[in-house]
Amino acid sequence: MSTEQEIINKHRSVIRALIPYHQQGRLMEGLNKFSSRLTPKSRQIIKDEVIRLTSQTTAPADNSEFARFPVKRFSHFGVEMTLDKVGTEILNRETARYMEQYTVGVFESLTNSDHYQGLVKRQLREKIINAFTVQTQSFRDICFNDDLSITPNFSITSPAYQNGRSVVVVSLSAGQITIACTRLPKFTTPTDIPVHFPTIPGLSFSAAVIHYNFVGVDFNASSQRYHTTLSLAEKDKYWYPQIAKYLNRVMLRMPLDRELEIERAMQALDRDRIVQNSPWIPILLQRKNEQLVPGTALLTQSNLAASSTTPRAQLLPGKTALHAIMAELEKNTEAFVLRMTIVSSNQTPVKLCATLKQLEQQGLLAPFIQLANEHQSLEIWHYRLTHVADDSRATAQALHDLSTKSSGDVVAMQDMLFIRRITDAIGPLQLLNQPEKTRFPRLLIDDDNLIRYAL
Repeated sequence: MSTEQEIINKHRSVIRALIPYHQQGRLMEGLNKFSSRLTPKSRQIIKDEVIRLTSQTTAPADNSEFARFPVKRFSHFGVEMTLDKVGTEILNRETARYMEQYTVGVFESLTNSDHYQGLVKRQLREKIINAFTVQTQSFRDICFNDDLSITPNFSITSPAYQNGRSVVVVSLSAGQITIACTRLPKFTTPTDIPVHFPTIPGLSFSAAVIHYNFVGVDFNASSQRYHTTLSLAEKDKYWYPQIAKYLNRVMLRMPLDRELEIERAMQALDRDRIVQNSPWIPILLQRKNEQLVPGTALLTQSNLAASSTTPRAQLLPGKTALHAIMAELEKNTEAFVLRMTIVSSNQTPVKLCATLKQLEQQGLLAPFIQLANEHQSLEIWHYRLTHVADDSRATAQALHDLSTKSSGDVVAMQDMLFIRRITDAIGPLQLLNQPEKTRFPRLLIDDDNLIRYAL
């Protein structure tokens, strides 16, 4: 590399900064601002490079050798161009830098393979990062609102395109439709284009004709088709609420537009990540004889570790204690459960279980904690009861293709119980005063009549 080229590469940012000065006829003023950093030789080379880059050129720009096809042929300031989409972005950016002139600097930016391919790599890297970045937005799925568009499973026809040849619908929203054309579409009129829809359950009981206006066309490299976008014509605006209602009904059973489908996949990953790392143990509940009974427990490595338990450990107390807990949860939706195991005089282990509210109402909280500390077996559990709304259950059934026959318990579920052990988080409990010894009622004994639930 020559010394002159080394100076140009070293002071590339200075050259870029001096271009506006030269365009305003103040190049020497700009050079004087950087004179303390430049040698006389560097100053002259930079001056010549700025003048060279800003001089106009008539050389054609053809990057078709390394462009991502298809390329477009067009005229820019009277100069023939052969560029693809990325090349056009570079052209627009560079010409704006040179005051909308096709200069030597613009030409070199377009024909510089390293610069072009570097931009392609950066864009590809950003797409990959965005595609695999999962962020916790909320516990609810986002609402697509007016942006909702699906990829339907039907085709449409229009006499304005190839005499009514059938075309595939790429995406359908309430106000727009995108179709895949094998040839560049040439409509007889850009407005009020009649589009023939087939009979679509939930949208129209018979074949319908909806008019659209032409918006634009892009070539899709993956499908090798021209994707033509049409917007709903003013005369057929009354179709907008009908199509929007249809989209909301089928959005869970049909694939969405590609960008929205990626978002929905990210939501699914997000939900799985929340469940996988949650410290709460979810238990599906069934209502039998007006009582809530545990059905299925979802155990993961995270919630088992958070509760310091094992898959085969008895998570819930016996029927009597559990019924009392569930009765309290139906009133307050939250409860703290204290459990312990003591050894009786005949060396028989006895389990006790009660909620914090029960012990406070009976004045047994301090004696219960004292006895548990003596036997070093106190366990404190946090319980929460959540009602599952009908629309949430229907959404889950549609998203995961759950059938009533194969997943009857899940589909019929109306309530969920979340539990976690918080003994370690609270730490050892200490009593300020030693309570008197007292007898506990038999209702606090956690019998062995346990409720069986699936894991």
